[in-house]
Amino acid sequence: MRALWHAVRIVMIAAALTAVTLTVVGVGIPSPATADSGNLQATTAVNIRTGPSTSKSRLGVLYPGDRVKRIGPTKNGWAKISYRGKTGYVAARYLTRVKGTTSYGLATATTAVNIRARASRSSRILGVLRKGQSLTQAAPSRSGWTKVWFNNAPAYLSSRYLTGATKGNAGNGTAVYASAWLNLRTGPGLEYRRSTTVAPRTKLITRGTPKNGYAPVTYRGTPLWAATRYLADSPASAKGSLPKAAVRLRATADLLVRPIPTANTSPYADIPRGTIMYATGVVSGPRSQIVWRGRVAWVTTKYTRKLSSKPAPKAPPVPKTIGSRYAGAYLDLRQSPKPNARVSGVLPRGKRVRITGRVTNGRAQIVYRGAVYWVTAKYLGTARPGPIKMSSSQRKFIKKIAPLAKATQRKYRVPASVTIAQAIIESGWGRSRLTREGNAYFGIKCSKADRSPYPNGCYNGRTTEYDEQGNPIRIVDGFRTYPSLGDSVHDHGYFLTHNRRYRPAFKHTRNSDRFAREIHKAGYATDPAYARILIGAMQRYGLYDYDAP
Repeated sequence: MRALWHAVRIVMIAAALTAVTLTVVGVGIPSPATADSGNLQATTAVNIRTGPSTSKSRLGVLYPGDRVKRIGPTKNGWAKISYRGKTGYVAARYLTRVKGTTSYGLATATTAVNIRARASRSSRILGVLRKGQSLTQAAPSRSGWTKVWFNNAPAYLSSRYLTGATKGNAGNGTAVYASAWLNLRTGPGLEYRRSTTVAPRTKLITRGTPKNGYAPVTYRGTPLWAATRYLADSPASAKGSLPKAAVRLRATADLLVRPIPTANTSPYADIPRGTIMYATGVVSGPRSQIVWRGRVAWVTTKYTRKLSSKPAPKAPPVPKTIGSRYAGAYLDLRQSPKPNARVSGVLPRGKRVRITGRVTNGRAQIVYRGAVYWVTAKYLGTARPGPIKMSSSQRKFIKKIAPLAKATQRKYRVPASVTIAQAIIESGWGRSRLTREGNAYFGIKCSKADRSPYPNGCYNGRTTEYDEQGNPIRIVDGFRTYPSLGDSVHDHGYFLTHNRRYRPAFKHTRNSDRFAREIHKAGYATDPAYARILIGAMQRYGLYDYDAP
Protein backbone atom coordinates (compact mmCIF):
# COMPACT_ATOMS: atom_id res chain seq x y z
CA MET A 1 0.00 0.00 0.00
CA ARG A 2 1.16 3.44 -0.71
CA ALA A 3 0.84 6.54 1.45
CA LEU A 4 -2.00 8.74 0.22
CA TRP A 5 0.15 11.85 0.70
CA HIS A 6 -0.87 12.77 -2.85
CA ALA A 7 -4.54 13.74 -3.23
CA VAL A 8 -6.79 10.74 -3.76
CA ARG A 9 -8.96 11.10 -6.81
CA ILE A 10 -12.12 9.03 -6.85
CA VAL A 11 -12.59 6.51 -9.55
CA MET A 12 -15.51 8.52 -10.92
CA ILE A 13 -12.93 10.44 -12.93
CA ALA A 14 -11.72 7.25 -14.57
CA ALA A 15 -15.30 6.13 -15.03
CA ALA A 16 -16.18 9.38 -16.72
CA LEU A 17 -13.32 8.87 -19.16
CA THR A 18 -14.50 5.32 -19.81
CA ALA A 19 -18.01 6.48 -20.50
CA VAL A 20 -16.86 8.90 -23.18
CA THR A 21 -17.24 7.47 -26.69
CA LEU A 22 -13.78 7.17 -28.21
CA THR A 23 -13.72 7.26 -31.98
CA VAL A 24 -11.35 6.52 -34.77
CA VAL A 25 -12.65 6.22 -38.35
CA GLY A 26 -16.16 6.61 -36.96
CA VAL A 27 -16.01 3.66 -34.53
CA GLY A 28 -15.72 3.98 -30.71
CA ILE A 29 -15.65 1.98 -27.50
CA PRO A 30 -19.23 1.59 -26.24
CA SER A 31 -20.39 1.87 -22.65
CA PRO A 32 -20.38 -1.30 -20.49
CA ALA A 33 -22.62 -4.14 -21.66
CA THR A 34 -26.36 -3.52 -21.49
CA ALA A 35 -27.66 -6.97 -22.40
CA ASP A 36 -30.15 -8.57 -20.03
CA SER A 37 -27.98 -11.60 -19.22
CA GLY A 38 -24.44 -12.91 -19.47
CA ASN A 39 -21.17 -12.84 -17.60
CA LEU A 40 -19.84 -9.53 -16.26
CA GLN A 41 -16.35 -8.76 -15.02
CA ALA A 42 -15.30 -6.00 -12.62
CA THR A 43 -12.73 -3.56 -13.98
CA THR A 44 -11.88 -2.20 -10.50
CA ALA A 45 -12.87 -2.75 -6.87
CA VAL A 46 -16.58 -1.91 -6.60
CA ASN A 47 -19.26 -2.34 -3.94
CA ILE A 48 -22.21 -4.70 -4.37
CA ARG A 49 -25.35 -3.16 -2.89
CA THR A 50 -28.77 -4.49 -1.95
CA GLY A 51 -30.51 -1.97 -4.20
CA PRO A 52 -29.76 0.31 -7.17
CA SER A 53 -28.44 3.22 -5.10
CA THR A 54 -25.33 4.21 -3.17
CA SER A 55 -27.57 4.74 -0.14
CA LYS A 56 -28.39 1.03 -0.02
CA SER A 57 -26.42 -1.24 2.31
CA ARG A 58 -23.30 -3.01 1.07
CA LEU A 59 -23.69 -6.69 0.24
CA GLY A 60 -20.07 -7.32 -0.70
CA VAL A 61 -17.20 -6.22 -2.92
CA LEU A 62 -16.08 -7.22 -6.41
CA TYR A 63 -12.36 -7.01 -7.08
CA PRO A 64 -10.64 -6.44 -10.46
CA GLY A 65 -11.20 -9.50 -12.65
CA ASP A 66 -14.03 -10.94 -10.50
CA ARG A 67 -16.94 -12.31 -12.55
CA VAL A 68 -20.65 -12.34 -11.75
CA LYS A 69 -23.85 -13.36 -13.54
CA ARG A 70 -26.21 -10.63 -14.76
CA ILE A 71 -29.85 -11.57 -14.01
CA GLY A 72 -31.67 -8.51 -15.27
CA PRO A 73 -31.47 -5.39 -17.42
CA THR A 74 -29.36 -2.36 -16.54
CA LYS A 75 -31.50 0.51 -15.23
CA ASN A 76 -30.35 3.99 -14.24
CA GLY A 77 -26.71 2.91 -14.44
CA TRP A 78 -27.11 -0.14 -12.16
CA ALA A 79 -26.62 -3.78 -13.20
CA LYS A 80 -28.73 -6.46 -11.51
CA ILE A 81 -26.56 -9.47 -10.63
CA SER A 82 -26.52 -12.73 -8.70
CA TYR A 83 -24.04 -12.73 -5.81
CA ARG A 84 -23.63 -15.77 -3.53
CA GLY A 85 -27.25 -16.79 -4.05
CA LYS A 86 -28.56 -13.27 -3.47
CA THR A 87 -29.67 -10.47 -5.75
CA GLY A 88 -27.34 -7.48 -5.81
CA TYR A 89 -26.72 -4.30 -7.75
CA VAL A 90 -23.44 -2.91 -9.08
CA ALA A 91 -22.68 0.38 -10.83
CA ALA A 92 -22.55 -0.69 -14.49
CA ARG A 93 -19.70 1.68 -15.35
CA TYR A 94 -17.33 -0.53 -13.34
CA LEU A 95 -18.31 -3.71 -15.21
CA THR A 96 -17.52 -5.08 -18.64
CA ARG A 97 -19.26 -7.87 -20.47
CA VAL A 98 -17.17 -10.98 -21.20
CA LYS A 99 -17.82 -14.19 -23.04
CA GLY A 100 -17.70 -17.51 -21.27
CA THR A 101 -14.07 -18.05 -22.28
CA THR A 102 -10.81 -17.99 -20.40
CA SER A 103 -9.78 -14.49 -19.26
CA TYR A 104 -6.17 -13.49 -18.82
CA GLY A 105 -6.96 -10.37 -16.82
CA LEU A 106 -7.06 -6.79 -18.03
CA ALA A 107 -4.76 -5.11 -20.51
CA THR A 108 -4.49 -1.39 -19.69
CA ALA A 109 -3.25 1.25 -22.12
CA THR A 110 -0.25 3.34 -21.07
CA THR A 111 -1.06 5.79 -23.91
CA ALA A 112 -3.67 6.03 -26.67
CA VAL A 113 -3.42 2.85 -28.77
CA ASN A 114 -5.35 1.68 -31.84
CA ILE A 115 -7.60 -1.36 -31.58
CA ARG A 116 -7.06 -3.46 -34.71
CA ALA A 117 -8.93 -6.31 -36.37
CA ARG A 118 -5.74 -8.39 -36.79
CA ALA A 119 -2.27 -8.54 -35.28
CA SER A 120 -0.76 -6.20 -37.84
CA ARG A 121 -0.15 -2.45 -38.13
CA SER A 122 -1.70 -2.56 -41.61
CA SER A 123 -4.90 -4.13 -40.29
CA ARG A 124 -8.20 -2.24 -40.05
CA ILE A 125 -8.62 0.07 -37.04
CA LEU A 126 -11.72 -0.74 -34.97
CA GLY A 127 -11.32 1.98 -32.33
CA VAL A 128 -8.95 3.56 -29.83
CA LEU A 129 -8.12 2.56 -26.26
CA ARG A 130 -7.25 5.71 -24.35
CA LYS A 131 -4.59 5.96 -21.63
CA GLY A 132 -5.79 4.23 -18.45
CA GLN A 133 -8.62 2.33 -20.15
CA SER A 134 -8.69 -1.47 -20.06
CA LEU A 135 -9.99 -4.35 -22.15
CA THR A 136 -10.28 -8.00 -21.15
CA GLN A 137 -7.35 -10.03 -22.51
CA ALA A 138 -8.41 -13.06 -24.56
CA ALA A 139 -5.05 -14.83 -24.93
CA PRO A 140 -1.41 -14.49 -23.85
CA SER A 141 0.57 -11.79 -25.66
CA ARG A 142 2.67 -13.07 -28.56
CA SER A 143 4.99 -11.46 -31.13
CA GLY A 144 4.31 -7.98 -29.81
CA TRP A 145 0.49 -8.20 -29.98
CA THR A 146 -2.16 -8.80 -27.31
CA LYS A 147 -5.51 -10.38 -28.17
CA VAL A 148 -8.47 -8.76 -26.37
CA TRP A 149 -12.27 -8.80 -26.39
CA PHE A 150 -13.79 -5.71 -28.07
CA ASN A 151 -17.53 -5.43 -28.86
CA ASN A 152 -17.84 -9.14 -28.01
CA ALA A 153 -15.34 -10.05 -30.72
CA PRO A 154 -11.59 -10.64 -30.71
CA ALA A 155 -9.32 -7.67 -31.51
CA TYR A 156 -5.64 -6.83 -31.14
CA LEU A 157 -3.54 -4.19 -29.35
CA SER A 158 0.17 -3.49 -29.63
CA SER A 159 1.69 -4.97 -26.46
CA ARG A 160 4.33 -2.24 -26.13
CA TYR A 161 1.63 0.27 -25.16
CA LEU A 162 -0.01 -1.92 -22.50
CA THR A 163 0.51 -2.73 -18.87
CA GLY A 164 -0.83 -5.75 -17.00
CA ALA A 165 -0.97 -7.86 -20.17
CA THR A 166 -0.17 -11.54 -19.64
CA LYS A 167 2.77 -12.72 -21.73
CA GLY A 168 2.70 -15.92 -23.74
CA ASN A 169 4.38 -18.20 -21.23
CA ALA A 170 3.59 -21.87 -21.09
CA GLY A 171 0.40 -23.25 -19.58
CA ASN A 172 -0.31 -25.40 -16.55
CA GLY A 173 2.45 -27.66 -15.28
CA THR A 174 5.11 -26.09 -17.48
CA ALA A 175 8.44 -24.76 -16.26
CA VAL A 176 9.11 -21.01 -16.45
CA TYR A 177 12.11 -19.06 -15.18
CA ALA A 178 12.55 -15.78 -13.32
CA SER A 179 14.26 -13.26 -15.60
CA ALA A 180 15.19 -10.96 -12.67
CA TRP A 181 15.08 -10.92 -8.88
CA LEU A 182 11.39 -11.57 -8.42
CA ASN A 183 8.95 -11.26 -5.52
CA LEU A 184 6.53 -14.16 -5.21
CA ARG A 185 3.24 -13.06 -3.66
CA THR A 186 0.24 -14.73 -2.05
CA GLY A 187 -2.15 -13.25 -4.62
CA PRO A 188 -2.28 -11.62 -8.07
CA GLY A 189 -1.28 -8.05 -7.20
CA LEU A 190 1.04 -5.72 -5.33
CA GLU A 191 -1.47 -5.50 -2.48
CA TYR A 192 -0.84 -9.14 -1.58
CA ARG A 193 1.89 -10.14 0.87
CA ARG A 194 5.35 -11.00 -0.46
CA SER A 195 6.06 -14.60 0.51
CA THR A 196 9.65 -14.83 -0.74
CA THR A 197 12.08 -13.45 -3.34
CA VAL A 198 13.72 -15.70 -5.91
CA ALA A 199 16.90 -15.14 -7.87
CA PRO A 200 17.17 -14.84 -11.67
CA ARG A 201 16.93 -18.20 -13.46
CA THR A 202 14.89 -19.74 -10.61
CA LYS A 203 12.63 -22.48 -11.94
CA LEU A 204 8.88 -22.14 -11.29
CA ILE A 205 5.96 -24.35 -12.37
CA THR A 206 2.78 -22.78 -13.76
CA ARG A 207 -0.49 -23.99 -12.27
CA GLY A 208 -3.40 -22.07 -13.78
CA THR A 209 -4.72 -19.04 -15.63
CA PRO A 210 -2.91 -15.70 -15.20
CA LYS A 211 -4.83 -12.81 -13.65
CA ASN A 212 -4.12 -9.06 -13.52
CA GLY A 213 -0.66 -9.54 -15.01
CA TYR A 214 0.32 -12.24 -12.49
CA ALA A 215 0.80 -15.94 -13.17
CA PRO A 216 -0.08 -18.63 -10.62
CA VAL A 217 3.05 -20.69 -10.01
CA THR A 218 4.37 -23.33 -7.64
CA TYR A 219 7.68 -22.77 -5.87
CA ARG A 220 9.06 -25.50 -3.60
CA GLY A 221 5.58 -26.98 -3.33
CA THR A 222 3.92 -23.69 -2.33
CA PRO A 223 1.29 -22.06 -4.59
CA LEU A 224 2.20 -18.40 -5.21
CA TRP A 225 1.87 -15.65 -7.83
CA ALA A 226 4.59 -14.07 -10.00
CA ALA A 227 4.54 -10.98 -12.25
CA THR A 228 4.37 -12.38 -15.77
CA ARG A 229 6.62 -9.68 -17.25
CA TYR A 230 9.55 -11.13 -15.29
CA LEU A 231 9.05 -14.73 -16.44
CA ALA A 232 10.88 -16.41 -19.31
CA ASP A 233 10.04 -19.69 -20.99
CA SER A 234 13.62 -20.61 -21.92
CA PRO A 235 15.56 -22.89 -19.56
CA ALA A 236 18.89 -21.90 -21.10
CA SER A 237 19.43 -18.98 -18.73
CA ALA A 238 18.80 -21.23 -15.74
CA LYS A 239 22.21 -22.84 -16.00
CA GLY A 240 24.96 -21.63 -13.72
CA SER A 241 26.25 -21.93 -10.17
CA LEU A 242 26.92 -19.73 -7.19
CA PRO A 243 30.18 -17.76 -7.24
CA LYS A 244 32.99 -19.04 -5.06
CA ALA A 245 33.37 -17.43 -1.63
CA ALA A 246 36.73 -15.69 -1.24
CA VAL A 247 36.72 -14.18 2.27
CA ARG A 248 34.78 -14.27 5.51
CA LEU A 249 33.10 -11.13 6.84
CA ARG A 250 31.53 -10.33 10.18
CA ALA A 251 28.54 -7.97 10.39
CA THR A 252 29.37 -5.01 12.65
CA ALA A 253 25.72 -3.89 12.66
CA ASP A 254 22.32 -5.26 11.70
CA LEU A 255 22.51 -5.51 7.90
CA LEU A 256 19.82 -5.29 5.23
CA VAL A 257 20.18 -7.96 2.54
CA ARG A 258 19.41 -6.79 -1.00
CA PRO A 259 18.99 -8.89 -4.17
CA ILE A 260 20.93 -6.38 -6.31
CA PRO A 261 23.37 -3.62 -5.29
CA THR A 262 21.21 -0.59 -6.18
CA ALA A 263 20.09 1.79 -3.43
CA ASN A 264 16.39 1.83 -4.36
CA THR A 265 16.00 -1.95 -4.20
CA SER A 266 13.92 -3.15 -1.25
CA PRO A 267 15.76 -5.50 1.15
CA TYR A 268 14.28 -8.96 1.64
CA ALA A 269 16.04 -10.11 4.82
CA ASP A 270 18.12 -9.02 7.83
CA ILE A 271 21.52 -10.26 8.95
CA PRO A 272 21.98 -9.75 12.72
CA ARG A 273 25.04 -7.99 14.04
CA GLY A 274 27.93 -10.40 14.63
CA THR A 275 26.89 -12.86 11.92
CA ILE A 276 29.70 -14.37 9.83
CA MET A 277 29.15 -14.20 6.06
CA TYR A 278 31.01 -15.50 3.03
CA ALA A 279 31.90 -12.80 0.48
CA THR A 280 32.89 -13.32 -3.15
CA GLY A 281 35.25 -10.34 -3.31
CA VAL A 282 33.01 -8.51 -5.82
CA VAL A 283 32.20 -4.91 -4.84
CA SER A 284 29.70 -2.58 -6.52
CA GLY A 285 29.72 0.94 -5.14
CA PRO A 286 29.14 0.83 -1.37
CA ARG A 287 28.01 -2.82 -1.37
CA SER A 288 29.75 -6.20 -1.29
CA GLN A 289 28.51 -9.39 -2.88
CA ILE A 290 27.96 -12.32 -0.53
CA VAL A 291 26.55 -15.83 -0.71
CA TRP A 292 23.67 -15.96 1.75
CA ARG A 293 21.29 -18.88 2.28
CA GLY A 294 22.04 -20.42 -1.09
CA ARG A 295 21.79 -17.27 -3.19
CA VAL A 296 23.82 -14.26 -4.23
CA ALA A 297 23.03 -11.12 -2.21
CA TRP A 298 24.47 -7.70 -1.40
CA VAL A 299 25.20 -5.90 1.88
CA THR A 300 26.70 -2.52 2.77
CA THR A 301 30.48 -2.94 2.93
CA LYS A 302 31.19 -0.40 5.66
CA TYR A 303 29.10 -2.38 8.14
CA THR A 304 31.24 -5.49 7.71
CA ARG A 305 34.72 -6.45 8.91
CA LYS A 306 37.07 -8.93 7.30
CA LEU A 307 37.94 -11.69 9.70
CA SER A 308 41.58 -12.22 10.61
CA SER A 309 43.58 -14.17 13.17
CA LYS A 310 44.48 -11.02 15.05
CA PRO A 311 42.52 -10.23 18.23
CA ALA A 312 39.86 -7.56 17.91
CA PRO A 313 41.05 -4.09 18.98
CA LYS A 314 39.83 -2.75 22.28
CA ALA A 315 37.23 -0.02 22.30
CA PRO A 316 38.77 3.45 22.66
CA PRO A 317 38.41 5.10 26.07
CA VAL A 318 35.63 7.64 26.58
CA PRO A 319 37.08 11.14 26.15
CA LYS A 320 36.91 13.76 28.86
CA THR A 321 33.88 16.06 28.85
CA ILE A 322 33.77 19.81 29.49
CA GLY A 323 30.09 20.42 30.15
CA SER A 324 26.53 19.48 29.24
CA ARG A 325 23.92 20.50 26.66
CA TYR A 326 20.25 19.79 25.90
CA ALA A 327 19.01 18.32 22.62
CA GLY A 328 16.74 20.88 20.99
CA ALA A 329 15.33 18.28 18.57
CA TYR A 330 15.28 14.52 18.04
CA LEU A 331 18.84 13.93 16.80
CA ASP A 332 20.46 11.02 14.99
CA LEU A 333 23.31 9.47 16.99
CA ARG A 334 26.14 8.98 14.49
CA GLN A 335 29.33 6.95 14.80
CA SER A 336 31.51 9.69 13.28
CA PRO A 337 31.24 13.29 12.00
CA LYS A 338 31.41 12.18 8.36
CA PRO A 339 28.41 13.11 6.16
CA ASN A 340 27.36 9.48 5.58
CA ALA A 341 28.24 8.13 9.01
CA ARG A 342 26.18 5.25 10.36
CA VAL A 343 23.23 6.18 12.57
CA SER A 344 23.06 4.09 15.76
CA GLY A 345 19.94 5.52 17.32
CA VAL A 346 18.03 8.66 18.25
CA LEU A 347 18.76 11.19 20.98
CA PRO A 348 15.40 12.28 22.42
CA ARG A 349 14.49 15.94 22.35
CA GLY A 350 15.18 17.62 25.68
CA LYS A 351 17.73 14.99 26.74
CA ARG A 352 20.78 16.26 28.61
CA VAL A 353 24.15 14.96 27.37
CA ARG A 354 27.82 15.57 28.10
CA ILE A 355 29.96 17.30 25.46
CA THR A 356 33.69 16.97 24.77
CA GLY A 357 34.13 20.31 23.01
CA ARG A 358 35.03 18.76 19.63
CA VAL A 359 33.03 19.96 16.58
CA THR A 360 33.71 18.64 13.04
CA ASN A 361 31.63 19.15 9.90
CA GLY A 362 28.94 20.81 11.98
CA ARG A 363 28.63 17.84 14.32
CA ALA A 364 29.49 17.85 18.02
CA GLN A 365 31.01 14.93 19.88
CA ILE A 366 28.96 13.87 22.90
CA VAL A 367 28.95 11.14 25.53
CA TYR A 368 25.56 9.49 25.92
CA ARG A 369 24.92 6.39 28.03
CA GLY A 370 28.65 5.76 28.31
CA ALA A 371 29.30 5.76 24.53
CA VAL A 372 30.71 8.37 22.16
CA TYR A 373 28.48 9.76 19.39
CA TRP A 374 28.25 12.72 17.04
CA VAL A 375 25.13 14.89 16.67
CA THR A 376 24.26 18.06 14.76
CA ALA A 377 25.83 20.81 16.85
CA LYS A 378 23.35 23.59 16.10
CA TYR A 379 20.56 21.67 17.86
CA LEU A 380 22.40 21.52 21.19
CA GLY A 381 21.59 24.27 23.69
CA THR A 382 22.28 25.32 27.25
CA ALA A 383 18.57 25.45 28.16
CA ARG A 384 15.93 22.75 28.01
CA PRO A 385 13.84 23.29 24.84
CA GLY A 386 10.27 24.50 24.89
CA PRO A 387 7.27 23.11 23.00
CA ILE A 388 7.80 21.89 19.43
CA LYS A 389 6.85 24.44 16.76
CA MET A 390 3.81 23.36 14.77
CA SER A 391 0.87 25.06 13.14
CA SER A 392 -2.36 25.20 15.09
CA SER A 393 -4.01 22.74 12.68
CA GLN A 394 -1.15 20.27 13.12
CA ARG A 395 -1.40 20.51 16.91
CA LYS A 396 -5.15 19.95 16.73
CA PHE A 397 -4.65 16.90 14.50
CA ILE A 398 -2.14 15.30 16.86
CA LYS A 399 -4.21 16.22 19.91
CA LYS A 400 -7.24 14.55 18.31
CA ILE A 401 -5.52 11.32 17.32
CA ALA A 402 -3.00 10.88 20.18
CA PRO A 403 -5.47 9.51 22.81
CA LEU A 404 -6.75 6.96 20.27
CA ALA A 405 -3.19 5.96 19.35
CA LYS A 406 -2.35 5.44 23.02
CA ALA A 407 -5.47 3.33 23.49
CA THR A 408 -4.62 1.12 20.51
CA GLN A 409 -1.06 0.76 21.81
CA ARG A 410 -2.45 -0.68 25.03
CA LYS A 411 -4.80 -2.97 23.10
CA TYR A 412 -2.71 -3.98 20.06
CA ARG A 413 0.89 -3.04 21.13
CA VAL A 414 1.48 -0.80 18.08
CA PRO A 415 3.70 2.13 19.21
CA ALA A 416 1.58 5.27 19.42
CA SER A 417 4.31 7.26 17.68
CA VAL A 418 4.10 4.98 14.63
CA THR A 419 0.30 5.18 14.54
CA ILE A 420 0.32 8.99 14.66
CA ALA A 421 3.10 9.25 12.07
CA GLN A 422 1.26 6.95 9.66
CA ALA A 423 -1.94 8.92 10.12
CA ILE A 424 -0.05 12.13 9.30
CA ILE A 425 1.59 10.72 6.17
CA GLU A 426 -1.26 8.57 4.86
CA SER A 427 -3.98 11.20 5.33
CA GLY A 428 -1.94 14.35 4.67
CA TRP A 429 -2.78 15.73 8.14
CA GLY A 430 -6.41 14.70 7.60
CA ARG A 431 -6.80 16.70 4.38
CA SER A 432 -6.94 13.90 1.79
CA ARG A 433 -10.25 13.25 0.09
CA LEU A 434 -10.30 9.66 1.27
CA THR A 435 -9.96 10.89 4.86
CA ARG A 436 -12.56 13.63 4.56
CA GLU A 437 -15.18 11.47 2.86
CA GLY A 438 -14.40 8.05 4.32
CA ASN A 439 -12.74 8.66 7.73
CA ALA A 440 -9.79 6.62 6.41
CA TYR A 441 -6.48 7.72 7.95
CA PHE A 442 -4.17 4.81 7.07
CA GLY A 443 -4.75 3.88 3.42
CA ILE A 444 -5.66 0.26 4.18
CA LYS A 445 -6.92 -1.46 1.05
CA CYS A 446 -10.04 -3.54 0.70
CA SER A 447 -9.19 -7.23 0.57
CA LYS A 448 -11.05 -10.49 0.54
CA ALA A 449 -8.45 -12.06 2.80
CA ASP A 450 -8.40 -9.40 5.53
CA ARG A 451 -11.64 -9.38 7.52
CA SER A 452 -12.20 -6.68 10.12
CA PRO A 453 -15.18 -5.51 12.20
CA TYR A 454 -14.34 -1.82 11.77
CA PRO A 455 -14.78 -0.79 8.07
CA ASN A 456 -18.17 0.11 6.66
CA GLY A 457 -17.39 0.30 2.95
CA CYS A 458 -14.89 0.45 0.12
CA TYR A 459 -13.79 3.64 -1.65
CA ASN A 460 -12.22 3.61 -5.12
CA GLY A 461 -9.37 6.09 -5.62
CA ARG A 462 -6.11 6.65 -7.44
CA THR A 463 -2.81 6.03 -5.70
CA THR A 464 0.86 5.48 -6.52
CA GLU A 465 2.43 2.04 -6.15
CA TYR A 466 5.91 0.78 -6.97
CA ASP A 467 6.46 -2.27 -9.17
CA GLU A 468 8.88 -5.14 -8.63
CA GLN A 469 11.77 -3.04 -9.96
CA GLY A 470 10.98 0.06 -7.86
CA ASN A 471 9.29 2.07 -10.64
CA PRO A 472 6.27 4.24 -9.65
CA ILE A 473 2.92 3.45 -11.30
CA ARG A 474 -0.50 5.08 -10.92
CA ILE A 475 -3.38 2.70 -10.24
CA VAL A 476 -7.02 2.77 -9.12
CA ASP A 477 -7.67 0.69 -6.02
CA GLY A 478 -10.23 0.18 -3.28
CA PHE A 479 -9.62 1.54 0.23
CA ARG A 480 -11.50 0.81 3.45
CA THR A 481 -13.84 3.47 4.79
CA TYR A 482 -15.08 3.88 8.37
CA PRO A 483 -17.92 5.37 10.42
CA SER A 484 -15.47 7.43 12.51
CA LEU A 485 -11.85 8.34 13.21
CA GLY A 486 -11.84 5.94 16.15
CA ASP A 487 -12.85 3.01 13.94
CA SER A 488 -10.04 3.87 11.51
CA VAL A 489 -7.39 4.00 14.26
CA HIS A 490 -8.60 0.76 15.87
CA ASP A 491 -8.67 -0.98 12.48
CA HIS A 492 -5.02 0.06 11.97
CA GLY A 493 -4.01 -1.82 15.12
CA TYR A 494 -6.29 -4.73 14.26
CA PHE A 495 -4.88 -4.93 10.72
CA LEU A 496 -1.25 -5.08 11.89
CA THR A 497 -1.85 -7.65 14.63
CA HIS A 498 -4.07 -9.95 12.53
CA ASN A 499 -1.75 -10.18 9.53
CA ARG A 500 1.05 -12.71 9.97
CA ARG A 501 3.47 -10.81 7.76
CA TYR A 502 3.76 -8.06 10.41
CA ARG A 503 4.68 -10.42 13.27
CA PRO A 504 8.42 -9.57 13.13
CA ALA A 505 7.58 -5.93 13.89
CA PHE A 506 6.03 -6.86 17.24
CA LYS A 507 9.44 -7.98 18.48
CA HIS A 508 10.35 -4.27 18.51
CA THR A 509 7.37 -2.56 20.14
CA ARG A 510 9.80 -0.63 22.38
CA ASN A 511 11.74 0.66 19.37
CA SER A 512 9.46 2.77 17.18
CA ASP A 513 12.05 3.28 14.44
CA ARG A 514 12.69 -0.45 14.09
CA PHE A 515 8.94 -1.14 14.19
CA ALA A 516 8.46 1.32 11.29
CA ARG A 517 11.20 -0.38 9.28
CA GLU A 518 9.73 -3.83 9.90
CA ILE A 519 6.18 -2.98 8.75
CA HIS A 520 7.65 -1.33 5.66
CA LYS A 521 9.74 -4.41 4.93
CA ALA A 522 6.65 -6.60 5.40
CA GLY A 523 4.83 -4.70 2.66
CA TYR A 524 2.71 -1.98 4.30
CA ALA A 525 3.78 0.39 1.51
CA THR A 526 5.73 -0.08 -1.71
CA ASP A 527 7.47 3.32 -1.57
CA PRO A 528 11.17 2.53 -1.00
CA ALA A 529 11.46 5.62 1.25
CA TYR A 530 8.39 4.88 3.39
CA ALA A 531 10.21 3.89 6.62
CA ARG A 532 12.51 6.91 6.37
CA ILE A 533 9.50 9.22 5.92
CA LEU A 534 7.78 7.77 9.00
CA ILE A 535 10.88 8.07 11.17
CA GLY A 536 11.39 11.65 9.98
CA ALA A 537 7.85 12.55 11.07
CA MET A 538 8.32 10.92 14.46
CA GLN A 539 11.50 12.91 15.03
CA ARG A 540 10.25 16.21 13.63
CA TYR A 541 7.04 16.34 15.67
CA GLY A 542 8.24 14.65 18.85
CA LEU A 543 5.85 11.72 18.50
CA TYR A 544 8.00 9.43 20.65
CA ASP A 545 6.63 11.32 23.65
CA TYR A 546 3.26 9.61 23.12
CA ASP A 547 4.63 6.08 23.39
CA ALA A 548 3.72 4.13 26.50
CA PRO A 549 6.60 3.75 28.96
